[in-house]
Amino acid sequence: MRPRMEDIETLINNLGLKDEMDKLAKIFKENFMIEGEVTENLEEALHRSPDSLIDMIFEKTEEMSLESVGRKEKEHILLSDIPKNLESQMIFMNLNKLKVLIRVMNQYPIEPMETTIVNEQFVPRGWVFNFVQDNECTFIVTEQVRQVLMKLEQDDVKQQMKFAFGIRCVMNTCVRLYGVFGKDLFVDIYTKMALEGQDYESMNLEVEENLETLLRVFEDEQIIYRKGNNIVCCKIESEEQYTNIINSHIGKNNYMPNDHDIEAYCFGKWVDKTAEYDAVYSCLKREIKDSEYAEEMLEEILERIVVDDWGIPQIMNCLYDWEVEFDSPQSARRMTKSLSEWIYSVRCWSEYGYSRKEKQLPNDQEEYIAYKNLNTEKATAKRKIYPNDPCPCGSGKKYKKCCGRTL
Repeated sequence: MRPRMEDIETLINNLGLKDEMDKLAKIFKENFMIEGEVTENLEEALHRSPDSLIDMIFEKTEEMSLESVGRKEKEHILLSDIPKNLESQMIFMNLNKLKVLIRVMNQYPIEPMETTIVNEQFVPRGWVFNFVQDNECTFIVTEQVRQVLMKLEQDDVKQQMKFAFGIRCVMNTCVRLYGVFGKDLFVDIYTKMALEGQDYESMNLEVEENLETLLRVFEDEQIIYRKGNNIVCCKIESEEQYTNIINSHIGKNNYMPNDHDIEAYCFGKWVDKTAEYDAVYSCLKREIKDSEYAEEMLEEILERIVVDDWGIPQIMNCLYDWEVEFDSPQSARRMTKSLSEWIYSVRCWSEYGYSRKEKQLPNDQEEYIAYKNLNTEKATAKRKIYPNDPCPCGSGKKYKKCCGRTL
């Protein structure tokens, strides 16, 4: 869950880390910022940049060894290659990040989280330079880079961006639905989604020709990685997890997403705001009195439902860890009832994009709704439970055969 900026600042002060953070800021300023008056000329900005900044941009932009090129030659190469690099990549960029770059170009104010994007992704490529004068920092997009961004108004570039955005939408949807999937499935979904009076074979070829470039973009953004012929979501971090997902797909037909799914997941969000989701959201918002925070909590919880097949016990324990206090046993039971219906309707990796409800599988979450009262639930979250103990959910089964089997 995304921490709030004020919470981070409070934590830094409480831990006595302010001096260390100030030292890090000084190092960053000396190595990656340009001191003095701002300039919109790329050649001048490169000439005034610290060696470490030039090396960072060169490493991101060029494939040749740093040791084989001198400082003046690096500047000369980057003067032409920074605009070329942006032109080759901007049509494939995440639209939200592209909007941030355009806002910086136009000197519009940006949010703290957007500042992180600028420093981590645009400055290292020379698309933005960070100037500091009298302790005031200013992001500048040089004129040469601005000229490239102005090409976004051209019809051919708009068409290319539309194509790339469609592929990004399908990629985010496949990641959300399957976790692991092949290139053939991805191309098939995209061509069927985009096929409107166009030749299927030519469109299929167009996707395949551009897919390699886009896969490198998605890898750089840490959305996916590749394992053999498979495209794998970066949420899968271990060989065991990868193997479990692959095994869960054996013998199952993949769910084929529709227009609603593409729209729901196109920006990389996990949540589809169904009626079942709305019921859980209403329960949580009632308890914490913060609608934005409730959405963030459920986004993170849903990710765990999809990726790790979380059930009610894990979710309730997670809520207790986040110090969500239910004001009555009835409120907790209302939450578990809503969770049962929501989990049953969620499209999971283990079902290859289907929900258990669609496949008419038993709703095994219903047995968890038998919690007796709030105190029992809180105890369940904290005390040690052994595999052969009676399950605290009240089902009458051993813990290892009930709630414990999904932990």
